Amino acid sequence: MRDPRDIAIGVFFLALSGVLLFAIQGFPSGTLAEGMGARLMPLVLTLCLAFLSLLLLLHGFRSGRYQPGESLAPAGRALDPPLLGPHLKTPGILIALLTAYLLVLEYAGFLAGNAVFLLLATRSLGATWKGAAKTSLFLTVLTYLIFGVALDVPLPAFSLLAR
Repeated sequence: MRDPRDIAIGVFFLALSGVLLFAIQGFPSGTLAEGMGARLMPLVLTLCLAFLSLLLLLHGFRSGRYQPGESLAPAGRALDPPLLGPHLKTPGILIALLTAYLLVLEYAGFLAGNAVFLLLATRSLGATWKGAAKTSLFLTVLTYLIFGVALDVPLPAFSLLAR
């Protein structure tokens, strides 16, 4: 009565949530009087990922009557793609980029880290290098203006040489 695909993916994303929670501990948290802080949004998104991972795990343990060696596809339908097939290439790249982004953000700073992350993420979604560069520049400046200037959220500064 288990769906191994849901269980495997749920475990993966739950583990990723743990890594991300560890990675964002160094981000400034801020207070209500000072402003939100750079940790708030990654924390909210990571907690949402952990919650959804737990739901997926629960679904995997409670789903239909799967027997080892039996097809997971409903009767009359084509077989499902393998668990780790080429259809997971783009999501895998995006997850790896997001993880790397969170790990280096404190050192690379918001502007450089965000620009590189968005450039590579947009490119992995099929944009040309020129289109990805324009999108990355636009979104980085827009995000900085909204959070860094308008909302006065303290964003990580470039500190690679200062360490």
